[in-house]
Amino acid sequence: MNIELKNRILSFVWRFGAYIVVAALGFLLESISTLNLAPEIYAIIALMFGELTKFLNNKYHLKKEIGFK
Repeated sequence: MNIELKNRILSFVWRFGAYIVVAALGFLLESISTLNLAPEIYAIIALMFGELTKFLNNKYHLKKEIGFK
């Protein structure tokens, strides 16, 4: 597989995972009426969380730690 394609797929999976975590957290918090935010705010938080996880991944080389080359 092309290395660039593999990196793009891994990046997408990483960001999608962050989005899922934030969406689940948003659903949980909304269901107990703790936060009263618009869905757009959750999308922005998810994108910010994705960037944060990308920063952490790059800084601590998490791909190497979990076995990706």
